[in-house]
Amino acid sequence: MAILIQASGLSYAHGGNEIFEDIDVEIHDGDRIALIGDNGAGKSTLFRLLARQMTAASGEVIHRRNTIVGYLEQEPAVAPDLTMLGAVQAVTGDVNRIEARMRELEELMGVTDGDAFDAVLEEYGALQEQFESVSHGGVSAEEVLTGLGFGPERWRQPFGQLSGGEKKLVGLARLLVQDADVLLLDEPDNHLDFAGKAWLETTMKAHKGAVAIISHDRYFIDRAVNKILELEDGGLSVYHNNFSGFLIEKRERLEREAQLRELREREYK
Repeated sequence: MAILIQASGLSYAHGGNEIFEDIDVEIHDGDRIALIGDNGAGKSTLFRLLARQMTAASGEVIHRRNTIVGYLEQEPAVAPDLTMLGAVQAVTGDVNRIEARMRELEELMGVTDGDAFDAVLEEYGALQEQFESVSHGGVSAEEVLTGLGFGPERWRQPFGQLSGGEKKLVGLARLLVQDADVLLLDEPDNHLDFAGKAWLETTMKAHKGAVAIISHDRYFIDRAVNKILELEDGGLSVYHNNFSGFLIEKRERLEREAQLRELREREYK
């Protein structure tokens, strides 16, 4: 499968303390990933580095050309007087305008030539990129809000009146209605009830690109992912499994390492 994000040699330190060092990460099309690790291991930091919202002390993060990456923030930047529904619709609101102008330019291409044609073609190309970045992901704002537990009676509530957890869910809804190639979701299930988690699980599985999550719900992870990235002792281990399979695979790895250490100690003696 195509590599959408490739990071190599990433190191990050905070306050003089090394959080992780020289780690490599690949996110492939179709991946359903859970990033796990103890508190303070650097999970959120790694997501922000992969989203290019932060810069590592060393190493590089490469996005495949034209790859759109959606990162779930704790609180999205939304005007406080915008309604909940309006906040979600805003990220796709320019689609109709862009599409209409593209149709106009297509007609102009048939009646212009020379420098005028080149100018029309250049504008069309720029609009095509904008359209791809904000195009609708096949699910409506109303459907997403309902799935996340917000009924129609809540849709007109101003964003500024929402709790912190509700604001984060609106941010999640804004990501889900976009056609991002990679979704990096930092604890998206924290404020969801059982029905909301079930809906999110189904939505993640149906997503056409890649999805990576940070979550403390082992049951949710078990059902939703096919790959585990574990941050531990400043390093990163990859397991091509769900959470139950990861536990078995890790236990077997630790047993093999213990046996190898014992063999080396006997040989040394």
